[in-house]
Amino acid sequence: MKHRLNLSKLRSGKITGVSLVLAVLGSILVILNRQPPKIASKIEGFCQQIIQPNAKIENTKINQIQGKEGATRESIRQILGTPYCTLPKISLRSGAITEREAYHLEDDSYLIVAYEGNQYLGYGIDADSSTQLSWLFRWDRNSESQAKEIAIRELWEIQAGETIAGYRIAGGLGDVSIEFKGSILAPMQGLVTGDFVLVSDNNLIKNPTDCVIFSSSQMPAYLLKSCGLSDRNLGRVQQGNPIGKTGGYLHLSLLNYRKTDTQAGQWIYVSPSSKFLERLLKAS
Repeated sequence: MKHRLNLSKLRSGKITGVSLVLAVLGSILVILNRQPPKIASKIEGFCQQIIQPNAKIENTKINQIQGKEGATRESIRQILGTPYCTLPKISLRSGAITEREAYHLEDDSYLIVAYEGNQYLGYGIDADSSTQLSWLFRWDRNSESQAKEIAIRELWEIQAGETIAGYRIAGGLGDVSIEFKGSILAPMQGLVTGDFVLVSDNNLIKNPTDCVIFSSSQMPAYLLKSCGLSDRNLGRVQQGNPIGKTGGYLHLSLLNYRKTDTQAGQWIYVSPSSKFLERLLKAS
């Protein structure tokens, strides 16, 4: 009887334990079923403020803002509506602060729209990097073929002899040349490409083998050209990871996509801000 009693208790304990496990699993399933679907995207980590967490917009809305560079923020918002979130303000070119807003698209990617001085600059599309390559700013063949240098001497902030992040500036105007040995770091997630051609005054300028173009959906309407690299890390890159390495002089150019009522869109050289250069030399 003693052994049977113990066996009965053991069986009872097993049954009770199994029942408890099933009850717990059932509770977990009920809780999971009650939770709203979570948006799986890296953009949440970059948002400064969530504004409209449940709103989605149709991907076709993108077509309605193409070619509207220079329009007011209000007119763009009339098309797109209230953004999902705002991203932190960034300083890319001298004398300007870039503001960014993100919209949740119906395919679960994100549209990042940039403004400067209440004027629309352009957009980038941020999607899951495991499913598609999406860190490129929209390349338009017409605007790409019209890229040319425009005299902007009066806007140039960086002067020869100044120091940035402890390194001496050796030259400027068009390219900022810096005495630098080491790796140039990605200021944010993006894409590094070494296959590009610039067109200036109807002349084709093929990229040297020591140059790369860095682009990111998080800095719409801007491209960074880096030359003087002995090693180039082409492809997708994470923030703070090397774009390339130089052993002497680093030559940097910041290009901005501009469009006016009387001119077609074009890439022009603009003066990078000191803060942006610091992020390249020692990305935080």
